[in-house]
This record gives sequence, C-alpha cells and structure tokens, in this order.
Amino acid sequence: MAAPATYIVSNLLIALLFSNQNKRYFMIIGLVLTGFALFLSGPSYYLHMPESLAMVIIGMTLLGFLHPWLCLFNIPEMTDFIEYSYPEFSAKELSHLTDFSSSMYTAFSNFFEMFAPIFGATVYEKSGFRRLSDYVAFLTIGLGLLYLICSKNVKTKVDLA
Repeated sequence: MAAPATYIVSNLLIALLFSNQNKRYFMIIGLVLTGFALFLSGPSYYLHMPESLAMVIIGMTLLGFLHPWLCLFNIPEMTDFIEYSYPEFSAKELSHLTDFSSSMYTAFSNFFEMFAPIFGATVYEKSGFRRLSDYVAFLTIGLGLLYLICSKNVKTKVDLA
C-alpha cells in the first residue's frame, strides 16, 4: 500500500516541479537511493541489518517514491541526447531515430520484465530474499555510478540552457 501511494505522489511532484531540470542527475540520484531503499526492504543481509517490519515498510515506501525517478526520465533523456548528438539530421530523420530508440527501449524493457521473475526466482531459491535484495541493491547502485561516469562528458539541450 505504501509503495503505490508514494509512487503517485512522486509522479505528480516530478511532473509539477522537475520537468525542466536535468533528467540525468535525477536518474543517477534515483538509482543510488533505490539501492539504499533495497537494502532497507531486504533488510540487508550483508550490512547485518536486523529483520524489522518497520524497516521493510520504509524501504518499500522509498522504492515507490523513487521508481518514477527512474522511469519518467529515461526516454526524454535518450531523445534529448539524440537531438543534441545529431544536429545535422532533419526533423523527420530525428523523429524517426527517436521513435526507433524509444521502441527499442520499450522492447528491451518488456523483454527483461518478462524474464526477471524467472531470474529472480532462481536466485531467490539459491540465496534467499535478503541476499537477493542485496544483490539487486549493489547492482542498482553500480548502474547509477556507471551512468554517472559514462555520461560525464555527454551534453543535452538542458545542459546547454
């Protein structure tokens, strides 16, 4: 119940307050904070957190609040990057390229959503829920840091404004 409620609030806040901000930084901050929320929702085995219902509820609430930070900015960040990277393309060519990249993003996202339960169930069976939450938390924080490093020199039209 807490995650969907905070998801709705976060969606509205982002739409109202942050639509003209640098999307990349919200995605990076969202990834790192999501990792920490996953440690709480486990609770973390490797960080030796005690099993606590309150900690799990806080973690799930944070996950609900942070999820839009990861989802809402992906495609706009990608299309901004494409538009900046190919200034020589016509509007029609840019439209085709951004539509194609959005389609690929959606296709791969759905592909992984289809196989994630199988992968998660396999890892859960071998390691348990707490360790699985830790693995996903480490992976999520790692992706945030990797995105920070790889996108450091990438400019979009928001950076230039």
